[in-house]
Amino acid sequence: MPSKEHKVLVEYRMGEPSLRSPSNLTAYAISSSQVRLSWEDNTDNETDFLIERSLDGISNWIQIASVQANITTYDDNALVCNTTYFYRVRAHRSNDNSYSNYSNIARVTTASDGCSTPTPTKTPTLTPSPIATSTLTPTPTEIPTLTPTPRETPTHTPTPNSIPIGLYSYFPFDDKNDQKGFASSLEVGSISYVTGLLGNALSIPTRVHPAMIELGVQRGDLDDTYRDILYHDSTVNVWVNIREFSALTDGVMSIIDGSPGATPSEGGCQDSINQWALYILNAGRGNEKVNFSALSYNADGSVDPPGYVSLDGMEGQLSTNQWYMITVTHDNSTHTWKLYVNGILQASVTKASGIGPGALTRKCPYAIGGRPVNTEWGFPFAGKIDELMVWSRVLDPSEISYLYSSQGSVLSFNIFNWLKEIFGLF
Repeated sequence: MPSKEHKVLVEYRMGEPSLRSPSNLTAYAISSSQVRLSWEDNTDNETDFLIERSLDGISNWIQIASVQANITTYDDNALVCNTTYFYRVRAHRSNDNSYSNYSNIARVTTASDGCSTPTPTKTPTLTPSPIATSTLTPTPTEIPTLTPTPRETPTHTPTPNSIPIGLYSYFPFDDKNDQKGFASSLEVGSISYVTGLLGNALSIPTRVHPAMIELGVQRGDLDDTYRDILYHDSTVNVWVNIREFSALTDGVMSIIDGSPGATPSEGGCQDSINQWALYILNAGRGNEKVNFSALSYNADGSVDPPGYVSLDGMEGQLSTNQWYMITVTHDNSTHTWKLYVNGILQASVTKASGIGPGALTRKCPYAIGGRPVNTEWGFPFAGKIDELMVWSRVLDPSEISYLYSSQGSVLSFNIFNWLKEIFGLF
């Protein structure tokens, strides 16, 4: 074994590990003057990322901004409408002033909604009167009139390019795995994978507990994979097909859930830890509905009413053996939460403040298709769950409508293959 002195010398000669370049840089035009960039961070020892822009993608690159380590998005503002821009990003480390190679180059064209074309000024014409013997009487000059061109109300029509931006977790449920690699997962109980909306879907048996995919490498893991949905811009989108409205006396069927009420020894969230869940409520009572809840607590463990969120949709309208697309968005800047079903807004609330601090900051277990750890409340979701996706941004209504129309009526449309083959995201 080398001596301590030798080890120090070797480490000194080796220096810092080299910086790996960012990858999967994408650019998305938010408006006629703003572009959003997103990339993957492949190194853990950078100081910042340097962002460069060009008008031709070949020369005249200029550094327009830098963002701190571990930040992987940037909004470029004050751009010219209907103009093509090229971007690239590289990592930088300040202690030895080293740089990574550049990322791929991303190309984007800003929207044309903000561009206006002025109506040409009408050229006045003079028509002279016939010349008399002794006088010339000109026709008076015509006063030009301008008819303003009507301005079309800007509309955002999403293209396939916009959908992948900010997508960081994706369960197609061909197996238990998150195809983006963000969430670790564990199969619990007698779950299976059957023909679903697109490819296979997660199938949860009826009146069997436990049966779910828990987010963690072993049962009861305290996992905060999706906890940041409470504190940042987010969108959660999932498809469900109900086999039977099956639940215990509380009428709850869990689609995605934390573990409210569980004791610390069970590894649960406890009632004083902020958490969120997506349910079917009133199961078996004839007035079933979709519910999204975000539980908010004060530092002393009491409920924080200003931050508490509960949104309902489709009450009394849900049927068995039918696919529904459920979408939840959270705009953290305005504290606005929205619930959509099949691309249609069902409920919305804007809170005066965000989620409360909570009495404890420890992690929670989360699960897909059931309530992790706690076996006292409700059966798991009796049916199929497919295409669970989570974004680190708020999808706008037209993007949500696009997701529904693309997947709800065209079952051969496979978003995973689309993202993989066209954008190389996996």
